[in-house]
Amino acid sequence: MKKIIYIFTFLIQFGIAQIQENFPPGIHLEPIQNIFLTRTVFPIFETESSRVDFQYIIPQNFLIYTRYTDTSYKAQCEITLEIKSKNTNRTEVRKIQIREFFLNEPPKDENSYFKGIFSFNLKNGKYQIIFEVRDKESSRIFVDNKKEFEIPEVNNNISDLFFLQYCDTLSLISSRIYNMAYGEAIPFNSSFIAYVELNSNYFQNLNLVIELFEIIENQKNKIITDQHFKLVKSYKLVPLVDSLYYSFERDEKYTGLLIFFPYKSLRIGDYELVLKFQQDKEPIKRNFQIKWINMPKSLKNFRLAIDLLEYIATPEEIREMKVLNPKSVKEKFETFWKKLDPTPETVYNEAMAEYYKRADYANEQFGTLKGDLGAKTDRGKIYILYGEPANIERIILPRTTPKEIWTYKNLSKKFIFEDKNFDGSYKLIRIETL
Repeated sequence: MKKIIYIFTFLIQFGIAQIQENFPPGIHLEPIQNIFLTRTVFPIFETESSRVDFQYIIPQNFLIYTRYTDTSYKAQCEITLEIKSKNTNRTEVRKIQIREFFLNEPPKDENSYFKGIFSFNLKNGKYQIIFEVRDKESSRIFVDNKKEFEIPEVNNNISDLFFLQYCDTLSLISSRIYNMAYGEAIPFNSSFIAYVELNSNYFQNLNLVIELFEIIENQKNKIITDQHFKLVKSYKLVPLVDSLYYSFERDEKYTGLLIFFPYKSLRIGDYELVLKFQQDKEPIKRNFQIKWINMPKSLKNFRLAIDLLEYIATPEEIREMKVLNPKSVKEKFETFWKKLDPTPETVYNEAMAEYYKRADYANEQFGTLKGDLGAKTDRGKIYILYGEPANIERIILPRTTPKEIWTYKNLSKKFIFEDKNFDGSYKLIRIETL
């Protein structure tokens, strides 16, 4: 138990350098996991058209950066969105954005993104989307041409459900407002606002009840009733000219409905949001997902995730997990990590996330020529347990074996590794006290 508490302290105390995911050159016809495109339909009330917005999210490390000044780097990309009619197979509209991005240094964090918006006015019908992102420096291309959507003939009096980054009500009208959804999902462990746009003439004297259901194995379980909401009357949400974010614009025909989710207690899974207006109108139902967008890769492989517990769990605990059925082993795994959770009142377990982020880094950095998994090496073990060292000294001299000395000032210790076989399999040969 002392061992677990000791390790847990360091898991919470130290951060991790995120791995930059390199996308190979060429055309990707399948959507890359970390490039997202979200569609939202906003009916233009009292017309036969709708405004259709496409919100894109592109990871910074998809692009190649070149030095721009002594203190900055620049990347440039061309983003194209084409809308084709399924009825006529003709291109209805095509827009291109040329975006330039400036950073103090090339991105190291795979969780950093650029966002933007395309906006079109379209009539009712069926459409195909062709979405392309081209890096100008490398000519690397991402293409997604498999998405389709339909604007129904019925003139709706309510928009699609749209998710906004959370902000307080006082600054909402004057704020820059950004899309929160990554594709069809909300990031796990996030506060957010669910937004729908209503026809002011149709929804007068609004008497609203809001219900939220979690969907598990096709069964709906009510988890929230009478969720806090705010009406923004005589305003509609519009993308600004530069198409990077939204703001509210006055228009008497519109009423914005903002439903606040300030907490981070929604588990990963499927949800249904139900709006009951109690005015002889049918309830409005919208489905959405909560996803761990950047879940550590080693946590996605459940067998590997259990194997990597060897540094903090007993052999008996690991053996027990491996012989249980899938449902029981998941419960056992969650129970194990719940004991180490620094914030048990939330569903996000910081200790578990940090542990497997470090395992990902170890796999990326410390693998051997023999094919050993980096997280299973001595360097991987120390990195997973204690995080990034304050200093790494590499010693490579003629006629001597390579060595690395990792210094942890907070531990008052040095870990000395030696690569006796010259194959990257550094072994821990001793620990020194500072």
